[in-house]
Amino acid sequence: MEADIEARISQAQSGGEEIVRSYGISKVISQISTQFINLRPSQFEKEIPLALGRFWTAIDVQRASILMLDSDNDTCRLVNKRNASEVAPPPEALHKISLSDFSWLSEQIFNGVPCLVTDGETDLPKHAKSELIMFRNLEWFSAAVIPMSVGGKVIGLVGFATMDRPYEWPEFLVSDLVIAGQIFANALSRRDQGI
Repeated sequence: MEADIEARISQAQSGGEEIVRSYGISKVISQISTQFINLRPSQFEKEIPLALGRFWTAIDVQRASILMLDSDNDTCRLVNKRNASEVAPPPEALHKISLSDFSWLSEQIFNGVPCLVTDGETDLPKHAKSELIMFRNLEWFSAAVIPMSVGGKVIGLVGFATMDRPYEWPEFLVSDLVIAGQIFANALSRRDQGI
């Protein structure tokens, strides 16, 4: 009986922590969205990395990156990054990637589906061999890769990763990641169009 009560208390505390975390993340998204609406194109270069940093901090991961898709619809180039001080910056291998080298990732991205991996060694599909090699080379433990699109066209992706621990991607957080991806996509599109 006592163990059952302790388990229920632990569940309630965990649920409360998740609500607080969700609120904090939603608040950051709202602030960034409001801020970006009022920016001039010349301000995006400075503000996008700062916003990525605020979002990265709110979700408590160790690395966040934005990659833009080239006109060939295959090559992605790193345009913004943030990482924890104890984590090395993304290696050159991540600065330019060819999505066609990653069949599972590419299929997910172009279908508008977030790629969520709690443990790179066990969660990737068996046919995602290139993705597993990338996880190992980049020393990722967990990652979420979110497609960014404007007008239904994928223009890039935003990724979040941990290096030293598994990271659960609960439904509320995935929804927030998708919203953040749209905010960054719209900001980058406005920047590129000069509006």
